[in-house]
Amino acid sequence: MSMTTYEGEISMVGAGTWQDGAANGSGGGGQGKTILSVLEIGDHSLRKIVLPDYISNYIHPGKHTQILVGQGLSRGLITRPFIAAAKVDGKTYKESSGMVLFVSLAKSILYTIPVGIGLGAIWAPLGVLGVIGVFAYYIRDYLSFLRF
Repeated sequence: MSMTTYEGEISMVGAGTWQDGAANGSGGGGQGKTILSVLEIGDHSLRKIVLPDYISNYIHPGKHTQILVGQGLSRGLITRPFIAAAKVDGKTYKESSGMVLFVSLAKSILYTIPVGIGLGAIWAPLGVLGVIGVFAYYIRDYLSFLRF
């Protein structure tokens, strides 16, 4: 499964905790993010979702919006889901392509270590297939982002 698209009218943008990109060590040069308590779009209620500052300028209640959400392999258990892009009023607003590529590669490498070791301990070819599967997942995520 790659990134998920949600579409509908934004009915609620909940309160959130803002984090400065430079202060949290991400090297964002001051670009921050907000971890929203809830974002209601159409029939969906997304909880504890990361909203980058750049995209937050375009997410407003009452607007028909389409958002692209990345959840990662952990499906929100280890890393938080994040809004990678939004379409509002016919215009597309995206997180930087380099940032999404870097995060995808970093997560791929971090997940391949336990997957490769765990599955490889059972049977070496299974470990190789697991590593390929992890990279394939994040490549699909990145391609979904580019097509949005």
